[in-house]
Amino acid sequence: MPSRNALILDGSQSGDYAIEQARGITVHRLADTGCETTVLTLRTMMFNGCAACPEGDCEEKDNCISHDDGSRIREVYIASDLIVILTPLRTGVYSFSIKNAIDRLLPIYASTLQHKGTRYRLVKPDIASPSLFAVGVAEADDEDCERLFRTVVERTARALHAPHCNALTLKRGATQEIWDRFITDGINDVCSRLTG
Repeated sequence: MPSRNALILDGSQSGDYAIEQARGITVHRLADTGCETTVLTLRTMMFNGCAACPEGDCEEKDNCISHDDGSRIREVYIASDLIVILTPLRTGVYSFSIKNAIDRLLPIYASTLQHKGTRYRLVKPDIASPSLFAVGVAEADDEDCERLFRTVVERTARALHAPHCNALTLKRGATQEIWDRFITDGINDVCSRLTG
């Protein structure tokens, strides 16, 4: 089986042992599927959200006006077959650091205008997109929070042109066996759809 690359974006705050537990399980399960995994713990990185530069050249790291760790996120993302988001859930949405990281990835897929003679045409970038698996850790069972999180992940997958996505909400305090089973099932689902 050819080697696959996975990127884990850890959007936890310092001392969030539930996300650390989810990350450990995820890394082991990805290794079981043959994925080489890179973990980026966003709280240790220095980057801002996308500055929406007027030049529109954000997809090239050397052209981004923000010279920070956002370039590293884009670089690893582009080389990945699967992106895994680990985030605490308070209201069903990503942590601030995950939101900023996703904002920095969106310009990769921005179309550009290409001038040819007297006409312009819209050119879409030819970049393969990784599949998306998101794990949100909630304080309690909350159907509205879970539904909102699933919707946010599906919209993110569309924006990032992810060919497949899966969203999973775990309750803080659940046993490791439950987390292991759900994370394993989610990873197996997404990895079974990866091509190559």
